[in-house]
Amino acid sequence: MDIRFHWKEYEPIQMNKKVELPEFDSHNIRMSFNDCTVEYSTGIFPCISVGFHIQREFEYYLIQMFVPSVLTVMLSWLSFWLDPTATPARISLGLLTVITMTTQTTGIVSQLPKVSYIKAIDMWTAMCIASVFAALVEFAVVNMLVRREQIEFHRSIECRKSVFTIATIERNRTNQHLSVSKDSGIDLTTHPVGRNSHQKLQAPTGSPITCNRRLALKVESVSRIAFPAIFAIFNVFFWLYTLHYI
Repeated sequence: MDIRFHWKEYEPIQMNKKVELPEFDSHNIRMSFNDCTVEYSTGIFPCISVGFHIQREFEYYLIQMFVPSVLTVMLSWLSFWLDPTATPARISLGLLTVITMTTQTTGIVSQLPKVSYIKAIDMWTAMCIASVFAALVEFAVVNMLVRREQIEFHRSIECRKSVFTIATIERNRTNQHLSVSKDSGIDLTTHPVGRNSHQKLQAPTGSPITCNRRLALKVESVSRIAFPAIFAIFNVFFWLYTLHYI
């Protein structure tokens, strides 16, 4: 006589209501009862199975992951309000936010099961890391523009110094020729070579320096609005999609 297993009609499994599961909601566990009996040529092999469907506690990840990551991303935006020439402060702030965000992501992901599909927490951490990294790249662009302005400014100063030196030498030579012509009684017509050479060799000022500085300030102004706006739009779609499946 073959043995047959059957689930009871009423409460086939009883659970202790006082049992608490860390990171999971133990009060709303859904169970599915199945009959997995298999029949082979050698006989019938009775089998019953039960599946437990449990849900993770959202508050745990809200406190441990979402809130700290939002604060880290907002901290990276403070660099947009610092002076573009404050290189040590902005580099330290940018690297600090990138390292902090990477450490938080590694700590949370290590506690989750290894699956082949993309989870909601993966999209969140990817967006946060991309935000802090983009803030660091933005500083690199602004700093490059400011340094280019400084290089052009120093070049213009050196050019002016060299032009002034050449003009002084030419003026001294002109004065010597004038003194010789007066002593010898020869009329020499001289031209203000120093002034003409100064006009020809004078470096263009204003155009590249003003343009680079203005572009750097414009990038800073746009970043102050664009970065929070993009992150806010992402949050709207992320939470609408996530809360729909919670």
